[in-house]
Amino acid sequence: MKNETLCSFDFYKTKLAFFNLRGTSASKSNIRSMWQLCRFEQAFDLYKPAPWCSIFSLNDIAVLEYGEDLGYYHEAGYGFSMNKNILCEAVQNLLNYLQSNDPTEQPARILITHSTSMQLLMVSLGLFEDATPLLRSNFAQQSYRKWRTSQQTAFASNLAVIRYE
Repeated sequence: MKNETLCSFDFYKTKLAFFNLRGTSASKSNIRSMWQLCRFEQAFDLYKPAPWCSIFSLNDIAVLEYGEDLGYYHEAGYGFSMNKNILCEAVQNLLNYLQSNDPTEQPARILITHSTSMQLLMVSLGLFEDATPLLRSNFAQQSYRKWRTSQQTAFASNLAVIRYE
């Protein structure tokens, strides 16, 4: 079962039906580099198609996105049971803040962090948990999954919590 859950290049290789660039098979490193260029270029301007993304089919993009999600799912998501407890102190601090009646407290708390820390916080709060765990073998069943890092925590994330009286 352990090998079943790990994200590896085998997932990409078996799911990318045919990836051939000008007659030369692309290596693992090439595919990952092109995918990174596609993602960063597209994030720069959401309203303009990114040239690097044009080399991938819609199915290729779905597979590559799932591979990213699968990796983060096990690194900072629900795939590793300890992740629910890693930011326990931060969640407790947040709850104490929300329940406080101290007039000297600031009206807002703002968390500006890297995407991995925000994913850990989301897991601690029970957000975006799917009924079925993400595995490399259930790609087809996960097309409507909640855990989508490209939509929830792309690159970096911010959280603002405002307490109203």
